[in-house]
Amino acid sequence: MTFTRTMRRLHRTEAAFALSLEQLAERHRAEAEVHHVAKDLAPWSRRHLHDLSSDARQHGLRLARRPGLTAKARVHLARLAADASDRRLPESLKLVADLRRAYLHATEVNLCWEMVGQRAQAIEDAALVDTAAVTRTEVVRQRQWLDSMIKTLTPQALAS
Repeated sequence: MTFTRTMRRLHRTEAAFALSLEQLAERHRAEAEVHHVAKDLAPWSRRHLHDLSSDARQHGLRLARRPGLTAKARVHLARLAADASDRRLPESLKLVADLRRAYLHATEVNLCWEMVGQRAQAIEDAALVDTAAVTRTEVVRQRQWLDSMIKTLTPQALAS
C-alpha cells in the first residue's frame, strides 16, 4: 500500500468514524452518556480530517476538509445501520451494535494514523509526525471510551 493510498484510506475511514459517532449520538439520545460523549467526540474526528487535509497538501494530495462519503461507503454504512436497527432487536442490542461499529472504525483509524506517522518519521516530515502523534492520542481516547461502554453495556444487553 502506497503512502498516498494510506492517506486516502485514513481520510475515508476518519470520515466514516466521525459519521458513526454522530449517528451513535443521534440514535441513542435516551442513553445520556452515550449521546453526550459521542456528540463531544465526533468533532475531534472532524478536526482530524481538517488537519490531515492540510498536511496532505504538502505531499501534493488534495483531500476534502469536510468530505462526503462515497456511494460505496454510504451503502456499507446503511447496511450496518439497517442491521443495528432491526425492529426485532431490543434497544440495548442496537446500542451495542452501534458501539461495536464505531469501535471498529476507531481501530482502523488508529492503525492508519500509526502507518502515516511511521512514514512521516521516515521522510522527516515533522509537521505530519506531530499531527499523527496528537491525533493518535485522541483516537486512542475515543476508542477507550467506546471499549468501556461496550464492556459496561454488553452483559445487560445480551441478558435481555
